[in-house]
Amino acid sequence: MKKLIGTLVAFAIAICPISGSAGYLYSRTNTKKINNAITYEHRQMLTPNGWIRAYVAYVDMKDANASVKVLTSDNGASYLSTVRQMAKSAGASLAINGDFFNFASGQTNMLGMTYQDGKLISSPAIDNMASIAITEDNQIIMDYFSFSSTVTSPQGYTCPVYQINKMPVDTGAITMLTSDWAALTPGEGFEVLIVENDTVKEIKEADSAAVEMPKNGYTLVTNPQINAFFDNFTIGDVVTVETIITPNIDGIKEATGGNTLIVDGGKVCDFTSNVTGYAQRSAAGVTADGDTLILVATDGREAACRGLTQTELANLMIELGAHKAINLDGGGSTTFAMKEADGSYSVKNKVSSERKVSTSIGVFSAGFVGDKAARGELTASQNVILKGDSVRFDAVFYDQYENVFAHNASATKLYDQNGNSVPFELYSPEPGKHTIYAKLGDALASCEVEVIDSLFAIEANVETLSIEAGKSAQLSVYGYGNDGQRTIINPSLVDWISSSDEVTVDKGKVSSKSGGGAIVSVRYGDVMDFVNVNKAKSELKAPVSVYGTDNLYGSVAGGKKIAVSGNVPAGATLLNRWFSLNRLSTIAKYDKAFVTASYYADSLPENARKANEYSATEVENTLFVTLNTSKGYIQSGSDWGSLGAALSGSCSNIVICAELAPDQMNAYDKDMLKSMMQEAAKLGKKIFYVSSGETSGMKIDGSVRYITCGNVADYKTSNMTSNAKTCTYVVFSVSGDDIRFEFVA
Repeated sequence: MKKLIGTLVAFAIAICPISGSAGYLYSRTNTKKINNAITYEHRQMLTPNGWIRAYVAYVDMKDANASVKVLTSDNGASYLSTVRQMAKSAGASLAINGDFFNFASGQTNMLGMTYQDGKLISSPAIDNMASIAITEDNQIIMDYFSFSSTVTSPQGYTCPVYQINKMPVDTGAITMLTSDWAALTPGEGFEVLIVENDTVKEIKEADSAAVEMPKNGYTLVTNPQINAFFDNFTIGDVVTVETIITPNIDGIKEATGGNTLIVDGGKVCDFTSNVTGYAQRSAAGVTADGDTLILVATDGREAACRGLTQTELANLMIELGAHKAINLDGGGSTTFAMKEADGSYSVKNKVSSERKVSTSIGVFSAGFVGDKAARGELTASQNVILKGDSVRFDAVFYDQYENVFAHNASATKLYDQNGNSVPFELYSPEPGKHTIYAKLGDALASCEVEVIDSLFAIEANVETLSIEAGKSAQLSVYGYGNDGQRTIINPSLVDWISSSDEVTVDKGKVSSKSGGGAIVSVRYGDVMDFVNVNKAKSELKAPVSVYGTDNLYGSVAGGKKIAVSGNVPAGATLLNRWFSLNRLSTIAKYDKAFVTASYYADSLPENARKANEYSATEVENTLFVTLNTSKGYIQSGSDWGSLGAALSGSCSNIVICAELAPDQMNAYDKDMLKSMMQEAAKLGKKIFYVSSGETSGMKIDGSVRYITCGNVADYKTSNMTSNAKTCTYVVFSVSGDDIRFEFVA
């Protein structure tokens, strides 16, 4: 396994083993510099219990162009909004969810302390809950804040103010509310003292309807049946309210709450509260020098991504560089929203739905506006095209701060590797690989276009097609080059042949005169695919697709034969069971056999293995590996380790058998699996990945051959060959280092 890990550092996405208490098997990081002050990282960590996924922002608080603000709903602090909407409304570069909250009757309490633009919006929590505060000089403070507040009547009587901008309680305690909390005062049930410019403007009795909040003042609210303190006031009286926040920190500009500090002094600290279990998490941290704010959100509560405990979150924050860190609201509230280059906002972490929350922490970089193009992105409508087809290009440029750079399109120059001018539309070069460049000022972008003139396989986008009489449908066609390149083929470049005058086809447009059927063949050179039109009516039989030449396609004379079948289920009909047993008895005749997952119970041949767990079987110098992917991910960390050892072992050829192809698995397992196989292929090994599929086929990607072998389906026809295209399986023949494969119907 160490040998393989050593090769992984060459990935564009860095993969490396990590030691320590976290126990990661691998860690991968995608890094994007948003601008000079903000860096975004997407981290993926593989543990023995599954993936951990973290979304991280580093904010340079020393940069004058960067700022951090606490965001709330546009409707007021007593209302909820999604993090994405808060970020979009405020124009933030990114934002994550903030404080814990509770709500009732359509309004909410921020549980902790909230400041916005230097104004206290919500008082600290009455219990021991931490907050993160940012001062006017961008110092980051994380501490346990408390407050005391009193209101004094003209007679000198005092009474405590229980809370500020939280839902009033009917215990008789006094609550202060401002227009930041809501547009209207509380309605019936509470007596309301309306204060403007420190003077009583109005006293609303408990049975009064809600009125507009004062713009230059506040309201004091209580239950008059319990607390008669407001009897000391009349309209026009001066009101004195004194509030003290502890610790007393001058110049707090922004603040929001959390439930506990999780890191202090670069170490996991004692928690004042612990949200137990594995879950999605959010946190904010600060580096030891106080210069960098670290914002983090993680995924969790998925089959393949378990999430973190609060202690694990603390350890992650330390790994990310936090000297001090606070736990923010997590679970379903966890949201990491970011502004994209086109101005839209996306949510980076995985959410079942975007929960509305009370606050979020927004990061701003509006001061970053560049005056020139610094980099560009050039994309082609297709990176692989068939000879005779054409491609179109699109170029986007960004300034020094990653903003889309507005410019006159005619100022962009497009040319190939030989310096020849290239059009943006309808470029049709000769066969081979071409590098195309786009230049705007000093900024340069490039992309690759490959033109192929031969195909290993051709594939129509459907196998069967039903068309009513007088109707038509358009078919699409995909081609696969001898090195696995995939392209969408212009329908005019292939030959279309119908087996019956009843069905006509012109450049992929299929029409049926009276609802009859036909077999439509799609041909390019010596490769073909077939579409069965109105199969139910015609009962015609589509032949097996014709494959072209691959340097490993065929058989090795005198070599051992190993069959790999798609799923072979028991089925619900006698006919289906016959097909399943026929497949099993057929593959039993080979030296060894593998079934990608499902199988006919108690009927698997003795020489066969099924891919419901990890196994490794060596035949000559080829290692046949089975993986359990039935749930869309590889079940355990030990399987990852075993696979890594197999790929870095001494065998020249590796054949992996699994139910699902990597593209059918979750993105993280897919990327890891493909990367591991491609790195092994770079070492000179021949790598094959065989999975189940509706049809049989082969594609090459990064020198890895991805093979699908057709499942034994639930047949409802009386002739097996009517579904021969589905019924094929793959046979490998090996002798020493030599290996070949072919499809057998």
